[in-house]
Amino acid sequence: MSKSKILIIEDDFSLAENLKILLEEEGFFVEIATDGQKGVNTVLKYIPDLIICDILMPKYDGYYVKNTLNKFDSTFNIPFIFLTAKSGNENLRKGMNLGADDYIYKPYDTNELLNLINLRIEKKKREITKVIKDHYPDNNEDSLMIKDGNNIQ
Repeated sequence: MSKSKILIIEDDFSLAENLKILLEEEGFFVEIATDGQKGVNTVLKYIPDLIICDILMPKYDGYYVKNTLNKFDSTFNIPFIFLTAKSGNENLRKGMNLGADDYIYKPYDTNELLNLINLRIEKKKREITKVIKDHYPDNNEDSLMIKDGNNIQ
């Protein structure tokens, strides 16, 4: 089974690198983009399984990143978590209205973030499994495959 791919879009390189190390220790494959523009370009090239994105960044802010990714069939439904110091209900609502799956404030609780990441990735795998089963009902589960060759269980 291949590792799930996570993209961190974060202009604070130290925070991004520490998060990358944590996630790699948990078995994820991780890429970092240091601003919103690089983030969008990396997503389109790399198609991660989950995106963790800051809001206040150079070039494109996190809202712009999410709004841009919503325009592409290949990226609009990638699980997306805002990880930001920008608090307030208005900011939270704006992120969620764009389709973000979660909104976590810095400094973050490591266990909470890991639980959310695992929850979002598993939910996405279940959605893919359901779509495949709905479109190929006669296939044996053992013969069904998803992206990167992971068997559906």
